Amino acid sequence: MKRCLYGFLCILAMQYKYGKSRSKLVVSKPKEARADLWLSIISEAERLRRVIMNGMNNLLAEKNYLAGRMVHRKRNCYAGGSRYDETGAASDYLCLPPDPEWGLHTDSTENARALVYGAEYQFNTLTDSRKNLHDQDVPCAVCRVEDRSTVITIPARKSCYPGWNQDYTGYLTGNYHGHKAASQFVCLDEHAIGIGSKGNMDGRLFYPAEGRCGSLPCPPYVNGRELTCVVCSI
Repeated sequence: MKRCLYGFLCILAMQYKYGKSRSKLVVSKPKEARADLWLSIISEAERLRRVIMNGMNNLLAEKNYLAGRMVHRKRNCYAGGSRYDETGAASDYLCLPPDPEWGLHTDSTENARALVYGAEYQFNTLTDSRKNLHDQDVPCAVCRVEDRSTVITIPARKSCYPGWNQDYTGYLTGNYHGHKAASQFVCLDEHAIGIGSKGNMDGRLFYPAEGRCGSLPCPPYVNGRELTCVVCSI
């Protein structure tokens, strides 16, 4: 296989030379025809290689939303989304780049729009060091996981199960349960940082998530205890 440019090029060449029955063929075509055949085989081999590599690149492009951290500090990105108290809010969190590009637009505020706000931590009820993040703006990053095709977030865990790689661990967050807007649960990095001022501007909010006993079995869960999380890949 090492003597050929591609493994399947060897196979194609062997099929041409020996045929399916492995009995040697007598080739009576002129040299020009044989050269054209080899060029066709090489062209098809290159096409197949590109198809395979494109498929592998798509698998490697699995992205993971990381809240509370900045992977590339020279390009700080900002967590955002719909406002917490709007009934028409979108449920997902966004990771907004620091260098937006504009298309057709108007600069006047209109009512018939979907609205995008920044995000803040809502940690004033905590008693640990995370309380210092209260009302600070939330940074974010979108991470690419090399050589791994599956990324999952496991709530109520600080470590991955055997066979999985740990990308980061932290605390489960979401919107306040009494707010009108729907939200998603996000795994906030355990070493989260804040950016911007501590002004109470609201927008998209990150609240700690805790368990409630009932349909959630206790034990193993504890009523009112904040939930951890871990992001794992394989």
